[in-house]
This record gives sequence, structure tokens and C-alpha cells, in this order.
Amino acid sequence: MSDWRLALRFPPLPGARTDILVGRGNLGSLGREVRRRIPADAAFVVTHPALRRRFGAAVARGLKAGGVRAVAFGEFPAGERFKTVETWARLLRRIAAFDRGERRRLVVGTLGGGVAGDLGGFVAATYRRGVPFFQVPTSLLANVDAAVGGKVAVDLIAKNQVGAFHQPFLVLVDLETLRTLPPAEVRSALAEVAKYGVIADARILDLLERETNRILAKDPDVLGRIVRRSYEIKASFVRSDERDTRGIRAALNFGHTFGHALEQVLGFRWRHGEAVAVGMLMASDLEASMAGRAPDYRARLETILARLGLPTRAPDVEPRKVLEAMRHDKKFVSGRNRFVLSSRAGSFRLAEGVPWPLVRKAVEGRLGRAERSP
Repeated sequence: MSDWRLALRFPPLPGARTDILVGRGNLGSLGREVRRRIPADAAFVVTHPALRRRFGAAVARGLKAGGVRAVAFGEFPAGERFKTVETWARLLRRIAAFDRGERRRLVVGTLGGGVAGDLGGFVAATYRRGVPFFQVPTSLLANVDAAVGGKVAVDLIAKNQVGAFHQPFLVLVDLETLRTLPPAEVRSALAEVAKYGVIADARILDLLERETNRILAKDPDVLGRIVRRSYEIKASFVRSDERDTRGIRAALNFGHTFGHALEQVLGFRWRHGEAVAVGMLMASDLEASMAGRAPDYRARLETILARLGLPTRAPDVEPRKVLEAMRHDKKFVSGRNRFVLSSRAGSFRLAEGVPWPLVRKAVEGRLGRAERSP
């Protein structure tokens, strides 16, 4: 597969641009691609220990071969529960020690999935009032969702409650890094892919149905198609509503108000995509209650998610806890809830002030023991 490129420009910010490069075996060109865009001579790469052991040497070689002479790593324990203000502060102290007040031409890099991107991006947004950063996403979830859009954050009381908008200037994707992903992480990412099929392009649901076995086998050609199309869709929403103020980018939160609450109540024992899978079905059930008929994709979506090994019900948690967690969601404005809903595949709408009894019904309807693949 030849390299694929997409330039994402942001009209509200003159000159702001994210270049997305997708290929196989292209980590060696990382430094050259960075230096083509930023005159950097030092890089601070945020990652967790397992990924540093697996890919850190290749990343450092690629950076230095391209002229980024000084490379340091800031490590944090893997997992959403470590995406905290305390971890962010430790990384800031680490980058300050590396920088030593020398005013180097510094860039921040992130190596990993969405948590690394959120943490590293927030370090980049806040150190020296903002330094450029690039991303090397190594999870399918980051590649289909988190690596593009510029939302960087840490969790406080609720998920992503403290953060900023800070666009990466480069996203370099080496599809070879996806070969070692555990099956559960691949399945988790596919929930976000299914989301695009509901809100933007129903043909994605066709692809998930037709190529289920090849996808779960991590066939690089099929994963490459999924990654490229996901970047195109995510980029189209971000271009139209970079700061999430027009209600367009909000569509990307389909299923997430429910899903984020489930993640929180479960103590992040479930992966993000697992919670979003149930959240999307809760949103579909809510649409059915409001419209008086089920959306045209609901049964199909539930079947696809089950075939991909994703849960379609939540475990036995108290509805009260899920509903309370939802009230802390950042999509609640002036005490009014806001949900992304869809009546047919390939479309979406925003609904504000949804009657709480209908929300409770949607939550309660998906609680119960859920069997998951290991």
C-alpha cells in the first residue's frame, strides 16, 4: 500500500494545519517529516512504558535521523485512570528538566493511544504557553478517533473536564504498529467506526458486516481502508466546527454521553469502545422512545456490535449511578441535557432538554449481565 496523505486546515486559525500521513514501515521518516514542518532540534515524547519498550527505539532513531538531535521520553502508567491532573503535572516537571531553560526548539510527541494523545497534547498546550506537537498513534482507537481534532485534556470529576484545543501539526500512522494490538483493543476501536456508519456514512456499516473476519484478523489492507475513511470523516466534522461551537462536531459524541457515564461508574474497567457500544444502543433506544418508532439501523447496529465481540448491554450497575454521572457530562449546558440522536443511518440530530424519564428508560433498558470476549 502506498502512503496516503490528508492535509487538515482550520479556516478560523490562519496557517493552522494538521498533516496526516498513513503508511507501513514509515517510523524511520518521522524526523524528516517533523523537520519539514517545524524547525525542531529536541523532542519530548509522552508514552507509557510498554510502548516505549516496543517502539521507543524506532521513534528515537527516526527523529534523530531526520535532524531532531535530542530526544527524551515522559512515561506514565497506561490506562484512563492515570489521565489526571497529577500525571500531567509530573510530565510537566519532566519536560522542564529536559528543557533545562535552554529555550530549545522543542516539540512534544505522543506515542500511543487516546490517553497518550490527550495527556501529551495537554502538556504541549500548556508548557511555555503552548509548543507544537505531533502524534504517532499506535492503537486503532486513536487512529479512527482521538488522533485528529485537537481536543486535549485530563480527567477531574468527569472525563476530559480540564483541557484545551491544541492541534497537532503532524499525525504519522505506521500501520505496522497495529499488528501487535490485543484483539480486545481492536474490537473496542470498532465501536467508534460503527459510530461513523450511523452519523455519517452508512457504507461503513456495510464494510463492518462484509469484512468482519478480516478486520478481527487485523488484515492491514482492510484496517488501512478503515483508518483512511475514519480520518476523512473526522476531518470533515473538525473542519466545519473546530471549536465545537456550532453543533456539528457534537455529532461525534453519538453514544458518548451514556458511554462516558458507564466508563466512570465501572471505574474504567471497560474499554472506551465497549462502553460506547452500549451507549450507542442506549441512544438508539432513546430515539425510539422519542420518535415512537425504532431507528432504521438499530437492529442492524446491535447485530454488528455483537458479531464484533462488543457488549450490547451493560453490567448490573445501579441506574441511579449512571444517571448521576451523566449530569456531570460536559454536554449538559445550563442544566439542560443534550444528546446526539439518529433516526436513520448516515444522519444525526441534536436533542436538548430530553425528558428525564425517557433517558432513565434508555439506561435501564440496557442494564443486565453482558458477556464479553476476553
